[in-house]
Amino acid sequence: MSEQEGLWLCHNRRFRTNTEKGHAHAPYSNTRGSVFQEPLIESNGYTLWLEHVIEHESEDDDFYWLMWYDESGRCTIRASGVLTRDGLAKVAELLGKPFE
Repeated sequence: MSEQEGLWLCHNRRFRTNTEKGHAHAPYSNTRGSVFQEPLIESNGYTLWLEHVIEHESEDDDFYWLMWYDESGRCTIRASGVLTRDGLAKVAELLGKPFE
């Protein structure tokens, strides 16, 4: 884990939080990258954010991921499920349907 990860951003071998886009992780940090102005979920000191993501090699920045952070601003998961805008729209569509 790099020191930067304590600043409300994450990275892995291929992607990183795109701090040039979006909103700050307020009220926790001024670090940008969040799609929304607030976390999707807050629970027991942990927060879940939908973030803008950029690919290291290509600098392609039309990606997103869901990332959990602990109360100190460190991301808590090493793996990532990176989504395109179309993929994210499909997830939102499916979540809007009744489920058991």
